[in-house]
Amino acid sequence: AELSPRCVLRQQAGWNRCSWALHGDDGLFYHGSGHGMQFFSMLPMHGIEATHAMTSPTFGAGDVVGCGITYLRHGHGTDNLGLFFTLNGALLGVPHLIDPTVGKLWPCVGVDAEWFLEFNFGRNPFRFNLSTIDVAFGLPRRTSYGSIRGASSSSSGSSDSSEITSESD
Repeated sequence: AELSPRCVLRQQAGWNRCSWALHGDDGLFYHGSGHGMQFFSMLPMHGIEATHAMTSPTFGAGDVVGCGITYLRHGHGTDNLGLFFTLNGALLGVPHLIDPTVGKLWPCVGVDAEWFLEFNFGRNPFRFNLSTIDVAFGLPRRTSYGSIRGASSSSSGSSDSSEITSESD
């Protein structure tokens, strides 16, 4: 089915099958439903990042929320994309695995108030150090991080959600 980036214009972030979202007001993870799930990482966390793993991570004014995709090779021909979130430079974890054939992915942030937001799509260094992601999940360290993409936003007001939406080719 063709998924449009416009599908999030009619609903809250994460409430439809073509979007994934972390809501700042309740810290719940949303995908395909208006009922959120407690945030937890599907991949075990290791090292210093394990101390930052949290459940139901709420966020608001002054926080920096990051969202990205990392390529996960599990061996035996099993590959996935891991959707990860960060908060103020700390990795929260991977709450959802995405089939690598999903198609195009579109960033989206939903806010229900008039606040000033800043977005960083890689022009400036991210608050979270992407080179630590493999160590955090106990994976072999990569020599290149070109396959990792992330985005972060910071606000002077509360952001309700940080979301990735998908579109098939």
